[in-house]
Amino acid sequence: LTPEEWLREMCARWTGACENPVIRDSTLTESKTIMEMENRHCGDPNVTYIISYDVSYADGSRNAKCATVVLKCEHQTELHKRDKYLKSFVYCLDEDPKESMIQARQLKQRWYKFCLDNAQPTYIAIDARSYGQAVLEDLHKDLGDGLPPLCCVQHNRADIELNGALPVIYPINATGGYGTGFGYSDTRDNEDDMLRYAEVEWEQRNVRMLTSNINDGVLAYKRKHRIKDDINDPIIALPYLKSREMAGQIGNLRKKISGSGYKEERITRAVNRDMWSAAKYALRIAQRLEYKNLVGSIVRSTAWK
Repeated sequence: LTPEEWLREMCARWTGACENPVIRDSTLTESKTIMEMENRHCGDPNVTYIISYDVSYADGSRNAKCATVVLKCEHQTELHKRDKYLKSFVYCLDEDPKESMIQARQLKQRWYKFCLDNAQPTYIAIDARSYGQAVLEDLHKDLGDGLPPLCCVQHNRADIELNGALPVIYPINATGGYGTGFGYSDTRDNEDDMLRYAEVEWEQRNVRMLTSNINDGVLAYKRKHRIKDDINDPIIALPYLKSREMAGQIGNLRKKISGSGYKEERITRAVNRDMWSAAKYALRIAQRLEYKNLVGSIVRSTAWK
């Protein structure tokens, strides 16, 4: 690199300031308002959780990680935001890649922690490309965990569905180029559409993240759950730390023109984007659910008339 290029990349990496950022640094900072992380269902039956998972190869040949984020979707009462969820990233984690069956079991166990009887269903968003296909297929199997098998919401893999499977999986099929439209039944997930949606939702203050002050976050979590000892402090602090890392991953991205749309580009290749990818997939499913609710409300109002 020339001295000028090196200086620009270092400034972008450490300050988050670059041309055409995916999410503006000031917006990202203002969204870090959640004090209490959640590692299980909060108990509110009206809340919808999305467990999003970015799959990586078992051999880890490219130093990639398997990333999990949990998006909590809550209905808003403001008149102009009634058709938009308040979307909160309440949990973040990345791990070394493992065999597909192990990844499927771990993902299903995390999904079960955010399930609640007689409540809104909890969904799984998973990258269905490449190695993700193996994990997706394993989720359809009986994993011997005492839980019913799972299947896709739109029954994309009806050929391997088992009897009694719960339709909670949204496979993400990310594509390049520019999207031709968006619909609940559309199985394409265009990168330009996902980037635009994420940027707009962050700018409109519909997205929140865990606080970057790890100590305050740990204290708030312990206060809520009435924990008085310090034995599990490192475990409690981990999601806050990973949320801070995810913010760093977002700050390392910029938008690049691709055809008639945009795609994301890493400023520094040494910084991964696994947790950001999982967050992007979760927001895509929230977008689909918002669209489904909007269409349903229009149909109900038309039928009433």
